[in-house]
Amino acid sequence: MKSSENRVESDAVAPGQYKTDHKKRLVETPTFRVTEFQASAGQESPWHFHTQISDLFYVVDGRMEVLLASPSELVELGSGQCYQVAAGRTHKFRVIGSEKVSYLLVQGVGEFDFIPVKVDEK
Repeated sequence: MKSSENRVESDAVAPGQYKTDHKKRLVETPTFRVTEFQASAGQESPWHFHTQISDLFYVVDGRMEVLLASPSELVELGSGQCYQVAAGRTHKFRVIGSEKVSYLLVQGVGEFDFIPVKVDEK
């Protein structure tokens, strides 16, 4: 998959292997889950996408960015704001500033997967 703004290709990063300060699964069924996260400055997920499920980020406290590829977009979220990433859309999150962020990640509806990719952010 290519665009004039960035390049996306398969990568061998292990699924879901990224650091956050806190992770607690609140709800889980075969096709839907809600997870509570806390992350600190400098923490981010790798670029990835999901084939069937969407990710809905709801910020409880703090600030974060959701970055999207093909086309390149950046969505800034603060307390009380949310953003939904459609299934199949390459994305990642990262913490804005020096404060922690607390957020809920609502994922569904469908079979969960985590497909890591490499994005050239030039």
